[in-house]
Amino acid sequence: MRRCTCPRSGAWLCTTCWTLLVQAGQPPPDVSEAALQRRVREVCKQLGLLHYHTRDSRKSEAGWVDSAIIHPAGGVLHLWELKREGQRPSLPQQAFLRALAAATGVDARVVTPDTLAEAVAALER
Repeated sequence: MRRCTCPRSGAWLCTTCWTLLVQAGQPPPDVSEAALQRRVREVCKQLGLLHYHTRDSRKSEAGWVDSAIIHPAGGVLHLWELKREGQRPSLPQQAFLRALAAATGVDARVVTPDTLAEAVAALER
């Protein structure tokens, strides 16, 4: 597998080089999902965004997205499933992506044993 490198730094493609390649219709070759995840993490850090990625999801329910991204002050919550070129999301991933794309709001809260009944009531509405 050929490793993509930045001609300026010799490191993995910087944001500028990546953008220029994509704009020219030449996405970087042989980018693995892990490399793409690293790139997303780097870009989020550069932009000052909060980024979450579960490193080992083997014991979790199938289908959840790879990256959750949001600005520290709020705004749009980005939920991204990352794939190598030519790969498609699994059926559980497709189900989550459809549901997430149709979401009409976000309920962000801390749930404790004392507030569980209230949180469940919100689920039942």
